[in-house]
Amino acid sequence: MATDSTVQIRIWGIVQGVGFRPFIAKLADSLGIRGEVRNLGGLVEILATASPRKIEAFLAAIREEKPGPAEIVHIKVEPMAKRDWPGFVILESAAGDEEVPMLPVDLSICPDCLREMTDQKDPRYLHPFISCMACGPRYSIIDRVPYDRENTAMVDFPLCDFCHGQYRDRRDRRYHAQTISCHDCGPVLLSQVKTGKAPLPLQGEADAITKQVLEPMEQAVAIIAAGGIIALKGIGGYYFVCSPFQADGVRALRRLKIREEKPFAVMFRDLKAVEDYCVVQPAEARLLESNAKPIVLLEQKPLNPALPAIVSEVNRTSRFIGAFLPSMGLQYLLADRCGPLIMTSANLSDLPIIKDETEMFALWEQEDLLDGIFYHEREIRIRLDDSVVRVIDEQPQIIRRSKGYAPTPFISPAL
Repeated sequence: MATDSTVQIRIWGIVQGVGFRPFIAKLADSLGIRGEVRNLGGLVEILATASPRKIEAFLAAIREEKPGPAEIVHIKVEPMAKRDWPGFVILESAAGDEEVPMLPVDLSICPDCLREMTDQKDPRYLHPFISCMACGPRYSIIDRVPYDRENTAMVDFPLCDFCHGQYRDRRDRRYHAQTISCHDCGPVLLSQVKTGKAPLPLQGEADAITKQVLEPMEQAVAIIAAGGIIALKGIGGYYFVCSPFQADGVRALRRLKIREEKPFAVMFRDLKAVEDYCVVQPAEARLLESNAKPIVLLEQKPLNPALPAIVSEVNRTSRFIGAFLPSMGLQYLLADRCGPLIMTSANLSDLPIIKDETEMFALWEQEDLLDGIFYHEREIRIRLDDSVVRVIDEQPQIIRRSKGYAPTPFISPAL
């Protein structure tokens, strides 16, 4: 019988903010490996004690079964003096060497969180900022490495008992998920609307949490349906939002943004809704549904008289529609009630996208074309526009590389 030994394993790549440490802990449990894992600067360090055969299986499984958003660039394994542990634990993070870290990208809402958000029996029903180990903001909220809650904008939202219980439960998919929250401890949807357009109280019975979300949400829907424009705080900055079916509203948006010709992007609820208005090839469908959720330039279909028409003011003389799918719960909640929406970066002319409330409310004070602001108090550390992609000869051509792709480095093959 082989004697147990201890190794130090260091892993470089996108290994923070992607559920890597919980993955390692669960994998170690399944293989009977004892030890510890921690974030060390921008890398992950594992100390593991087991037989050589188990260590070999452990390393193979790390490479083959890593979380989907993770990228492993290099693994270094070194023997060390034997140590032992009663089991396998996740340690507090520590500062590391001066090596440049690979920061995680923002991850669009996963199918499990989307299902929970629409389940009336789930504690996170209608939570606009739902996330887990596999999804949620990352790069846009990070202050420093190692990637832990206290090193991000989520430091302002201490976990409630319910979320903390899931965070500490190794069997839960939110085990050590840094961005998790719920109605009690996370960001909440807030609103500011023009005089005479204040949110109306919901009729009938509704609990406080549901009203907290639905009152501002229904007011946003009412403004959009009336041809108005709202500002909506997303993951990497604010959007200007209006209906693509109302020419007056789109013309007002062009005046607001000082944009005469450039087309506006349209957000659709799902791929089927995109296919109602656009020609979608398989490579384009894969991009639309990818984790990055980029804007994809698609050929517009001839008008279907059975559907409301996207007005020509949206894309002017262009034959393309810049289509994309929601990447966060808040966008899904709005799309469920409104259908397709123009959702364009909240900036004026060629200025950067607005990310802070102070700047947005300053614009609000001077701009009559803006009817409401719908926001939250989680700060955006790094502003990010939606990425833009076009497929040519079945190959994606990135026109703007931002949310969902940045800051992952582009690795060119050796010449």
